[in-house]
Amino acid sequence: MDRKKTEGNPGMLNNANYSLSDYATKNVKCPSCGMFNPPALEKCRRCGADVPKKEK
Repeated sequence: MDRKKTEGNPGMLNNANYSLSDYATKNVKCPSCGMFNPPALEKCRRCGADVPKKEK
């Protein structure tokens, strides 16, 4: 399967102004499945487990 890169939509990982470490520090990791979720959510988007509150 050959996937072509879409021009004009670089995505988070290809954006020089937004690194993966920035993503990890701004979001909360689910203890059950490991998905990063926004700090405002109480439940994980993927598995529905309770997400710990982000420490400020």
